[in-house]
Amino acid sequence: MPAEMEFFVIKYKVDLDKINYRYFLQLMGLVIAFDLGIIATIISYIDELWIQLLVGFILVIVIVLLSFKLLGMYFKKKGLTKDV
Repeated sequence: MPAEMEFFVIKYKVDLDKINYRYFLQLMGLVIAFDLGIIATIISYIDELWIQLLVGFILVIVIVLLSFKLLGMYFKKKGLTKDV
């Protein structure tokens, strides 16, 4: 399992027995691709390379964690998390 998906499963206690693994991988891939598209669009408006790198690094962390939070809430609402 890729590292970002393992992080997501552990952090949000996703029960992989309740979910189709292929669907899970496709959904995570879609979310990550959407995040990278947003980040690339934002940093394309910046002219200086070092500022692009700095803003891109910060945006990757913020946007990925935010989208994982939203996806975790979606899985919890659907009942696809472990009962703790």
